[in-house]
Amino acid sequence: MNCCERKKEKYIFYTLIISLILILLMWNVLLTILISNDNSTNSENEFDCYCVEQMQNIVEQIARLYPNSELFITLDGGDAAIGTPGKINLVPNGKSGTFQVKTTSENITQIVSICSIDAIILQD
Repeated sequence: MNCCERKKEKYIFYTLIISLILILLMWNVLLTILISNDNSTNSENEFDCYCVEQMQNIVEQIARLYPNSELFITLDGGDAAIGTPGKINLVPNGKSGTFQVKTTSENITQIVSICSIDAIILQD
């Protein structure tokens, strides 16, 4: 095999790998669209997001185990909330809701969507 044939085989190999990656990405987009369309049967007033039940359980456990601890909650979009855990409000279907965070210094309550929570850090 000469040098040009090796380069050609390498080129074909890398082209094949890139094509497979692109196909996987397109399947990912297609599946995301299909899953989103399945949720369109919900009424317009309700909203859904994935892993909410798990995040809801985590929030409930933190509120129960550390009711007086200060939380630092990062949210998608770059926002954050700081304060002690408050009440959890769920929509009737139980698949989404809000979480109240009470600031200790100014007695202000922030309302955070459970769907938008990226991370919860205990400050104490």
